Formats: sequence, structure tokens, C-alpha cells
Amino acid sequence: MDRTAIRSLSQLLRRASDDRELYLKAASMVSEPGLRAVFTEMAATLAVTVGELRREVEARGGSITTQASLAGRQRALMAAWRMRLAGNPDNAGIALLERAENRLLRHFEAIAKNDPALAALACRLLPRLRAVHLDMSTLVHGLRG
Repeated sequence: MDRTAIRSLSQLLRRASDDRELYLKAASMVSEPGLRAVFTEMAATLAVTVGELRREVEARGGSITTQASLAGRQRALMAAWRMRLAGNPDNAGIALLERAENRLLRHFEAIAKNDPALAALACRLLPRLRAVHLDMSTLVHGLRG
């Protein structure tokens, strides 16, 4: 059992799971039905990633927590408040999720580059995460344009 790899996988798993919950929360708060559908679809994409990470942790002999992290719960609460207080909750949700997605993507890219034990897994999951990030970046650019 490689404890370092399991710890890294658990961090990725927690972050992806927290972000999935963040997408679901934002989807429940936006008014635009199309945006709600996009956020729900992105949450489903992250659910697949979470499932793959769980299987990898289990395959390596690690245990899985089913609770959201404290930081994830705090991010979700702050995001909900920001969206409620924003002049346009839809735009606020897009901006918040794009930043969360950017952090998750950077985390996966760092693992792919710096952790030989997990590089193959990270590289396999990165295309899906990059596609979600591209979608979010496109939405953010639409706000500015």
C-alpha cells in the first residue's frame, strides 16, 4: 500500500466531490434553465471522475470518506451567499464555478506532472476535466463579451 499515493488520491477525490456538490448547489440556485442543465451535466461529469478516483483508492487499499470536507462545505456556503447577494446570481455562479474548476484542473495537472505513481490515472481523467473547464471558461468569456 502506497500511503503517499492514497493520500494524493484522497485529496483529489475530496476536491472533485466537493466541486460536484458545488455544481449541484449552483444548479439549484440559478434562474436560467439552460445554465441549470449545464451545471447539472458538469456535476454528472465530476461524479464519473469521483467514481474512478474511489475505485483507485480502494484498489490501492485505502479507505474512502463519504463526508464532504470542511473546506468544501465552507466553499459551498460562501458560494451560496455570494450568489444570493449578487445582482445576477447566474453570473456569480458561473464565475465561482470557473474558479473552482480551475483549481481542480491545476491540482490534477500537478499530479500528472509530479507524481509518477498517479500520472497515468491523472492523464486519463484530465481530458474530461479540461472539457468541463473549457465549457466554464466559455461561459465566463460570454459574461465579459
